[in-house]
Amino acid sequence: MMLFSKIINAIKLGSHYMDLWPDEPILMAIFPEMRYKKMMSLGRIVLPPVVAFLVFWIYYTCGGFSGLYLLFTHPSSGSMTLYLSIVSVIFMILILLQLPLLGVVWFSVRATTPLNQRQQQFYFDLIQKLEKTPAQNPTMLDFITAINQGLKTFKDKDFLDRL
Repeated sequence: MMLFSKIINAIKLGSHYMDLWPDEPILMAIFPEMRYKKMMSLGRIVLPPVVAFLVFWIYYTCGGFSGLYLLFTHPSSGSMTLYLSIVSVIFMILILLQLPLLGVVWFSVRATTPLNQRQQQFYFDLIQKLEKTPAQNPTMLDFITAINQGLKTFKDKDFLDRL
């Protein structure tokens, strides 16, 4: 049960961290999160039709529901090639369904990553300009939260040029 709650918390953190990233061209050039966010949004559009096609393909190659029933109740009536194709399509579906989940877990790992020296310097300077209290050991989540506050507070985006 403890592992399940850790996984759920990681998914929530990753989803929250992914949603915090603003669409800024400067950030896209520097951080991989923006590119991954674009791929995740593309995956949300592309993956459901692909999975639906693969499910339809299993249905079609087996001859409909009567073919599936015959295949699984009388194994001698089906060919080994058909069994292997069904198993491979099922594994492809499972892999395709786990890709977005792995992306969100990657975002949660990135959210807890500590900042490097250059990012820390930028973070502390930005927090000082925002007149906020900095975190003791800032992570990427603190970093992007500060950048979002800076984008909302300052009219110009010149502070991003220092990245």
